[in-house]
Amino acid sequence: MTQVSQKTRSGMSIKGFSLALATLSSVIWMGTSIFIPGLPEIGRDLSMSSQQLSATLTLYFISFAAVMIVAGPLSDAWGRRNFVFAGLALFCLGSLVCPITDSGTVFLIGRVIQGLGVGLIQVPTLAMVRDECPGPEAYTVLGLLGAMTALIPILSMLIGGVVIEQFGWRFVFYILAGVSIASGFASLYLGETLPKENRLPKVDFAGSLKSYRAILLSDQILLVTGPLLMFAVFQGAYLIITPLSLETDFGLTPTGFAIANILVIAGMIAGQLSAVKAVKKYSPKKLFMLGAIIGITGGVLFSILEMTSSMSHVIIFMAPLTVLGFSFGFIEPISLKSLFTKFKESSGMASASYVSLLLICQGIGSTVAGMLMDGSFSPQTTLSIMITPLGILMAMLALAGREKLL
Repeated sequence: MTQVSQKTRSGMSIKGFSLALATLSSVIWMGTSIFIPGLPEIGRDLSMSSQQLSATLTLYFISFAAVMIVAGPLSDAWGRRNFVFAGLALFCLGSLVCPITDSGTVFLIGRVIQGLGVGLIQVPTLAMVRDECPGPEAYTVLGLLGAMTALIPILSMLIGGVVIEQFGWRFVFYILAGVSIASGFASLYLGETLPKENRLPKVDFAGSLKSYRAILLSDQILLVTGPLLMFAVFQGAYLIITPLSLETDFGLTPTGFAIANILVIAGMIAGQLSAVKAVKKYSPKKLFMLGAIIGITGGVLFSILEMTSSMSHVIIFMAPLTVLGFSFGFIEPISLKSLFTKFKESSGMASASYVSLLLICQGIGSTVAGMLMDGSFSPQTTLSIMITPLGILMAMLALAGREKLL
């Protein structure tokens, strides 16, 4: 059995370190999820189509991904801390732009600013794990971080649902501005995790482009994180489809929609915690493949239920999606530990590469879902069209990638 330290490299407790990182992650994922229950209302107030509503996520993801490409090598050369504070300031600004407009275009500009901000936050957040946890304790941190950050979307959607019903969708963006300020104070606990002697001697963008190319074309990205990227396509579609489906097809209020999502988030948390325990006893390669098989099971089950018109209740709708969420949570810490082990000298760029691809895939998912729903497909049918092939790809990539795990 692998012995895992309870302290980070600089002496912080594993749980305290994970909690501090989760505080930063709360800004990122609240920005993705807190307004989701209000999408129908936002569409009505700002006269936005389904495709335009999907852009509220797509543009956030794209700007998020783009800024990380630059932030990755810079954080490896200059350290982590200043990027966190700059990102929090940008996110706060974008959060204040969104609620003051009656224009869909200006609203989307605010979302882009938010995305730029969280891009500056996310790179150091993941890279800090490598800085402080170079050994097997990284499994614990990634698992705990994943579990805590999985709670954030559902809690923020619950908050968002209640706030939107009582005060309207605009108020949730003022909440986001307040959270970014509070997270700035909380992040002071972390300090600078990358000592000067461990930093890159200079910022070499030409060299960084070569490093990015090597990372992006590596087996660790294409195969080991491949199942996570396929899940991200589904996740992007899910975030656009489910508020429309659950509030329209099942008559749920924004708060009811948020409550229904507890099942999926619970599945993700259960998967992450199960992987953290299982990897201490069993081969990561076997667990990696098991997680992908569970994923394809959830995808196929959803399609069967939809094709047979068996989704008569919201619990039936959510059950196979919960299985898919468990799969993602189960695979995630195993994949990320392998990625950061391979690129331990450029963990900032590895983090930027992975999360950028994750966000691009989420953007693809939300865009395709918006296009299909603007056409002739219902929300449920749209999700069914996308979920089964993505589950199959998850399993295929896991089969190909399990021998590449480190």
